[in-house]
Amino acid sequence: MSLLNRLGLFLVLCICTRSSNAAPLSITGKFQSWFPFYAEELDAASVQCKPELEAYWSDGKNATIPYAPGTLCINAQSCLLDALPEYSIANMGSSTVLLGLAPAILGLVGPTLPDTSVLMIQRPILSSLVLLGAPAMNPITLFSNTNVEDVLLLKPSAIMVALQRSILSWRTGQNGVKVRISTWKTAIISAAQYLLALAAVANTIHNTVMLDLGTSVSWRCSSFGLPLLWNTLSVPISWLAAIGLWYRVGSFNGRKGSDAQLRTNSRAFIRRFITSEHVPCLFQPQPAWNQQNVPPTVVSDLTYLAACLLLLVIYGFGTLVFSSLLFVAVNDSAIVLLRYAISACCCRFLLWFELESMRLWAGEKDDAEELDMLSGGESHLQY
Repeated sequence: MSLLNRLGLFLVLCICTRSSNAAPLSITGKFQSWFPFYAEELDAASVQCKPELEAYWSDGKNATIPYAPGTLCINAQSCLLDALPEYSIANMGSSTVLLGLAPAILGLVGPTLPDTSVLMIQRPILSSLVLLGAPAMNPITLFSNTNVEDVLLLKPSAIMVALQRSILSWRTGQNGVKVRISTWKTAIISAAQYLLALAAVANTIHNTVMLDLGTSVSWRCSSFGLPLLWNTLSVPISWLAAIGLWYRVGSFNGRKGSDAQLRTNSRAFIRRFITSEHVPCLFQPQPAWNQQNVPPTVVSDLTYLAACLLLLVIYGFGTLVFSSLLFVAVNDSAIVLLRYAISACCCRFLLWFELESMRLWAGEKDDAEELDMLSGGESHLQY
């Protein structure tokens, strides 16, 4: 077994919580744990293929049959498939179709790249957890207009307006200005968000690890960690898009002043990462970077385009991996897909709550400015 495969298996076993029907696992290779539906048939096939399996698990040291270099895993995989009945092979073929559609199906429920990029600026850790918990990102908005206003200037839903009225507290400050009060509700909502995000991450990773251990990729028999790699690559891609947005705002502020001002704005962004991470957007003031019409730059557009292209590559990679998984029935694939969908819905809810909060304050800011223009005076809302 290559060093890369050993590293992948070590990471998988570190994360995995062994299921009750799983065989004892060691860092020797595949074909030691099965999904429940065909577990008995595969255990019987493993007895018939014991020489091939022993040769593969021992990396050829305990081989009692001749083999060509690099074919140990392929021989074991072929023997297991030959030992299964035809109806089981047909069922597994249908399962590969279902799993191959999983990235596209889950992407419809998952977050979009512009949305996660905006949330990265406000709450980077929570946004990263959302991306880890959501198995796939939504590809529909790829290569679309990336102006921040397109994400935040949508009208907040009536549900979010009702939540604002029931959750927020206000006090009257100097000159009759209404100011939001940070109460114990901030800590409760923030803790609930992190717990929900961590639960989604744990469910997604455990589901991915068990899928990896109970199957094998037809074109990469002995590889470990390919499904987990597909699941985690969306995080650095979204960070790339967020860096483009950050550069766009920073370069705009730098053109308005000096290079020293640009460096000051960069430090201000870092400070904001630290101070705003644990505070829900509902309790945060309207971000300064959204209070100005920031034009796009060549660097920001190229960065976002690169993130979109990488996301398409990840979609192709995920489809290739999941459509090649063997030794899993349709029933087990449906359960895997359902667990992924539950995590995706939880993460989508967290993203919706945060973005709706930002849209809420953006909308009230616009209403206050319109009121100023009509009345010729100052509004009574502070952001």
